[in-house]
Amino acid sequence: MGEPGLIVTDSDKMNFVGWDTECTTHPEDCMKTCPGKCLQTLGVFTHILTNSNFTLEITGDEIDGIVKVIGYFDIENDGEDPSPFQLTMAHFTRKFFVSLPPGGNYNAKFYLDGEHAWPTFTAVGYEDAPGGCGANFTLFVIERPPVTADTCANLIEGGDFEDGTTGMWTHLADGLYMIEKAYAGSYALTSKYASQVTWL
Repeated sequence: MGEPGLIVTDSDKMNFVGWDTECTTHPEDCMKTCPGKCLQTLGVFTHILTNSNFTLEITGDEIDGIVKVIGYFDIENDGEDPSPFQLTMAHFTRKFFVSLPPGGNYNAKFYLDGEHAWPTFTAVGYEDAPGGCGANFTLFVIERPPVTADTCANLIEGGDFEDGTTGMWTHLADGLYMIEKAYAGSYALTSKYASQVTWL
């Protein structure tokens, strides 16, 4: 038997340092065989209502260039967006998965429409069994954009409801909507399950 390794697509997206000389290209099959190589997968998780235009871009000492990752919902919905009920389930998140050579030093940034941005919160976790692909990453840092005065003034995202939408606010099994009968300002948030109109 041969040496354990990987079969990867023959694409410039597989731009890992040294792999161009250590892997064998098979043009007829659009793939490369890479003996002795493995990739470690890390999941980066954000709020399920994170804007779908967010991307995660990673650089590092084991990458020749930039790895760009898009997020997705881990919900089987026949291609449809998650329902309002699903959107209120705390264990559902938008997921960004990246597979990289183990032991490397990596720096990641979130971008929204080309601008460095932050998706409210992040959590990370390895997808592989411990030691399944050698050492963990030496470093994986998600760099936050600079804090601005607007950020400090909006610690609770959409807290004044003045954009007229429910935004990031959710309620178990849905039921939230906007009204113009506000205590102060133009809009208020209420629930169709309230026994009487309640300002939230």
